[in-house]
Amino acid sequence: MQTSDFINDAIKQHPVLPADKQIQLVNRWQDASDEASLEKLILSNMKAVFREASKVKKKNYYISYEDLVQEGIAGLLKAANMFDSKQEVTFLTYAMWWIKANMRRYVMDYRSVVRMGTTRDDRTLFSNLSKTLREAEEAGYTGEEKLSIVSKKLNV
Repeated sequence: MQTSDFINDAIKQHPVLPADKQIQLVNRWQDASDEASLEKLILSNMKAVFREASKVKKKNYYISYEDLVQEGIAGLLKAANMFDSKQEVTFLTYAMWWIKANMRRYVMDYRSVVRMGTTRDDRTLFSNLSKTLREAEEAGYTGEEKLSIVSKKLNV
């Protein structure tokens, strides 16, 4: 089964619930630790997670869609634990903040730290970096000492 088929099946089997029903499920989860209520709440809001993961994936091609969905589900769980039904806001509105926050944090944590250089000097530096690091490690240097040796050899 392809990912898109799984998503379509999940959305069809678990439609979005009305706001008052979602608040009832949240209250049952928070008050009585009713896992069936939590599961129903999470599954009924998966459409929002899939939609947001698609948006984030379009801008961040190097991130796995499935990982973004997992982060969105984690955001839903946080929202279910922290939601205050006395607020004048629907559960999904509140949960979307947590879904987006988890996905943004994931993207920031796993984006590439080193970007490829755009000038000839940058490309030369990056291509020599791993070789010079390996040589310093083989020579027995570690930590700050290794970084100092590498920076001297690369003139940076």
